[in-house]
Amino acid sequence: MIGFQYYRPDNLEIASEMLIKNGIYTHILNGGTDLIERIKDETVKADILVDIKGIETLHEIDFCEDDGLYIGACVTLKDLINSSIVKEKYRILIDSMESIGTERIRKRGTVIGNICNGSYLGDTLTTLIILDTEVMIYSYSRGERQIPIDDFLTWTGTTSLKRGEIVRGIKIPYNGYIDGGFIKIYKNKNQLSIANLSIGKINDEYRIAFYMPGTTPIRIREVEEFLNGREVTEYDIYKVAKIAEKKLLEKDSFNLLKKEDIKQIKDLIKYVFLAFSKKPD
Repeated sequence: MIGFQYYRPDNLEIASEMLIKNGIYTHILNGGTDLIERIKDETVKADILVDIKGIETLHEIDFCEDDGLYIGACVTLKDLINSSIVKEKYRILIDSMESIGTERIRKRGTVIGNICNGSYLGDTLTTLIILDTEVMIYSYSRGERQIPIDDFLTWTGTTSLKRGEIVRGIKIPYNGYIDGGFIKIYKNKNQLSIANLSIGKINDEYRIAFYMPGTTPIRIREVEEFLNGREVTEYDIYKVAKIAEKKLLEKDSFNLLKKEDIKQIKDLIKYVFLAFSKKPD
């Protein structure tokens, strides 16, 4: 591993200032599950690592019905999976977090790291999109800004972060009734996923989003517009699966999805939407 300097500031101002004043090989270290491996295999060059885990405010989880759920940048996946608030109000998010790596990775990894990597392997991204998540960004020189996660993720592996900016947390609105599921499609049993799909019902509105290489995460608005306001029938669900299939094939620029993958996705979509077509208790 190439040597680097390590700093652990106790506030965001210093952390951001270090990013601004030093070169492009200065990186934020949070969970580090991805970054450290990239440094080891020399796919990422690092002169300076700025560890933000010493900033207390980044470890907060907060909830109220008016503002929704706030997740600080350093809250781990394991912390969220064990959170009574998340279990009760945002169960759909736990499905995607539990699919990430091993227990050891979930103890170190963070949702914010998932977002900032911007990779299609980031299992939480499609779920965060259908939940209308807002990304909260801090900069020593520019102040704060808050943007929808759809605008934050600009392409596979890239984001809209500018030099010196740090994601300090995310906000997820609270909408009362939230239900849904997360689907991961594998190329085969021994390889990484090639597509992620989240389906949700928020109050009376249906949401669906997917992510695969060569795209940004995408809401399938055609499905949502078709279903919203309907008493959903089995025929509607069959039509939804066909609309989703068309959209997936349009965006599969690397031709990763095979016939059996598409069939699996369509069957899972039908199964989830059939469950949604039953009224909640």
